[in-house]
Amino acid sequence: MTYSISISVVYAVAAKTNWLSQDPMLWFCLMLMPTGPPAMKLTALADVNGSRESEKMAIAKFLTVRLPLIVGFFDCRRSWS
Repeated sequence: MTYSISISVVYAVAAKTNWLSQDPMLWFCLMLMPTGPPAMKLTALADVNGSRESEKMAIAKFLTVRLPLIVGFFDCRRSWS
C-alpha cells in the first residue's frame, strides 16, 4: 500500500510542479524510499543528490553514533519491564 502511495505522490510532484529537478534517478530513489532500511535510504539519497564527500561523511558519522544509542535505549527499556 505505501509503495503505491509513494510512487503516486512522487510522480504527481515531479509531473505537476517544479519542486524536483529533472533527474529520473532521483525520482526513482524517492519512489522506493518506503522499501529499505533508513540508513540505506539516507546514504542512497545523498549519493543521488550529488552531495559532497564531507556531507556523506557527516551522515555516516551520525548513523554510527546513533546506532549504539538506539540499541542501548531499547535494551534499557526491556530490562525495566
